[in-house]
Amino acid sequence: MGEQNIVGEPENDFQLEVTDLHTGADIAHPLDASAQTTMKRQGEETTPPPRLPVRTRRMRAVAIGSIVLLAVVIVALVDPAVRLSITTALHPPPAPSPTLLPDANLIFLESGAPWSTYSLDGQKPSPLSQLAMHRSSTWLRLARGRHTLRVTQPPFPSLTCTISVPAARGDTCPIVGPQASPTGYFGSQSSPTPNSRVVDLGARFDRLSPADAAALLDTVRTILPAANELITIIPGDHYLADDGTVMVARTRLQSTLQLDLASPDRSVPSDSARCQALCDELTSSQSGSGMAGFWSLVVVARGSWRISASDGQIIAAHAPLWPNASAYASIPAEAHYLRTRLLVDWNGGWQVANGPDFRPVDPPTLCDIAAQMTGILLGTSPQLDTSSMNVQDGQGIYAGHGCVVTLTLSDPSATGPLAVYYHVGALLAANDAAHRAFPGLPVASANEQAQARAILGR
Repeated sequence: MGEQNIVGEPENDFQLEVTDLHTGADIAHPLDASAQTTMKRQGEETTPPPRLPVRTRRMRAVAIGSIVLLAVVIVALVDPAVRLSITTALHPPPAPSPTLLPDANLIFLESGAPWSTYSLDGQKPSPLSQLAMHRSSTWLRLARGRHTLRVTQPPFPSLTCTISVPAARGDTCPIVGPQASPTGYFGSQSSPTPNSRVVDLGARFDRLSPADAAALLDTVRTILPAANELITIIPGDHYLADDGTVMVARTRLQSTLQLDLASPDRSVPSDSARCQALCDELTSSQSGSGMAGFWSLVVVARGSWRISASDGQIIAAHAPLWPNASAYASIPAEAHYLRTRLLVDWNGGWQVANGPDFRPVDPPTLCDIAAQMTGILLGTSPQLDTSSMNVQDGQGIYAGHGCVVTLTLSDPSATGPLAVYYHVGALLAANDAAHRAFPGLPVASANEQAQARAILGR
């Protein structure tokens, strides 16, 4: 067996040198880098060490991971601080809920049909009826989170939407600002607050289908003529002809205030000031006996006088609301359109409210026209120094039949106020003081003066 002589080299250039003692030739050692190079040069290839199977490597990784995890668990059991850190990392505490502004969870449901029903998250609190006669409204305080609101109000469109507390970007309920809400009845809340929200339920005339709107118009047209009582005109009383001329009755006549309802302009919102025909009431109303649960509409119709004889002969088919005189030319034509209130219900079809405590249609007042005509007379009589104007209508005595305007003179020597009486389109001097102040004004008959005194309560 040959002897091996191992010679050490400096550490920075470590080499192994092996010599055969019999032949004196160098023997390549596997650890010698230069020997490996020599072997490669001689065509000999080195074989890398075999790799472990994939299954074995995975089992080794699982074993190492288990050991590490076991070590962590043991440390966590011993050290509470480490245990708390691990728990916090795995289950971070929820972020604190933002503080709600006052009444941010207060939700008003407005402009719903009085007969509608609603549910919140599948629960049905109560119907919206009995809450507000003119624009049914109610209010809710919601818990935090997202809520689903469903409203059924035939024949108006149903509503399904979501609303959150606090408000979220994905909410779908139609919200209107509190400033857009009329001062009305909101349960124990007088009105929406700055941080509250108002959900528009959309029960308005312009939201009806064309068929339902046309059916309601037909119902209203059948009711309006019957809503105004006949006014008896005796000989000597005044009325207007179709051309606006002031006439004096020679025989007994009858007069009716007509309201001609035009077809509404569907492009004009029914809750706007420009609305005509059937409009949603914008001002608050006080509910009375038998009125709760009805939808209150404002009827905007063109007014005119119909004069007929006792035998039915038509004397004037559409007499204007004021005389055709140059003095009254400044009265705008829009003044012919009168506003009155109508109460309706829905029970598979439109029904007009009826009962012993109220009329189906409130008679429109003509006092605005009477006041305008009186103001024009004062403008043409600068010598009159008046300190006040008082207008009283005949509702309850001669409902919708006339108005009395009294003018208090600043002259201390005046014996009493001037009184003018608007009746069937004509403005009349109802006392001697008014006749002296306005000599061109027709003088009221004895019957008309008695009606004026009855309105004034004396």
